[in-house]
Amino acid sequence: MIKPAPRPARTGTGAGVLTPRPGATDLSLVVVAALAVGSAAVLARWSGASPLALAFWRCFGGAVMLGPVMLRSPIRPARRHWPLLLISGLALGLHFATWLASLDHTTVAASVTLAATAPVFVALWLWLRGKPLSRQTWSALAMTLVGVV
Repeated sequence: MIKPAPRPARTGTGAGVLTPRPGATDLSLVVVAALAVGSAAVLARWSGASPLALAFWRCFGGAVMLGPVMLRSPIRPARRHWPLLLISGLALGLHFATWLASLDHTTVAASVTLAATAPVFVALWLWLRGKPLSRQTWSALAMTLVGVV
């Protein structure tokens, strides 16, 4: 007899919303990612390599790890999106180069704290330009600041 597939656990806030609970593999990947991100600044400081070299290898390593996943994916970006993807990649490399350079001019704690407040600066910029922010956004910003402190 063929057994029906188990239904995913009911989670979420909407009525009838079914989303699967994360498995052990998912949670372990989140832990590995958190440890990698959390230790990046300290390891960069200890490495003694130049910020530009570190930025290159960080972006290159990410491309090597994500490349096979992207190649197996049925989703392909349209050719018209390639320039935007290239600009986004260059902006990411510039971000890493400037952030890693900041480690030469201040403490790791100050650099990471400033980098972690980026969502707050973006939201404040939008608010100052007249874009209304929802209560959810203000709540998320408050949690961001609590997490930074």
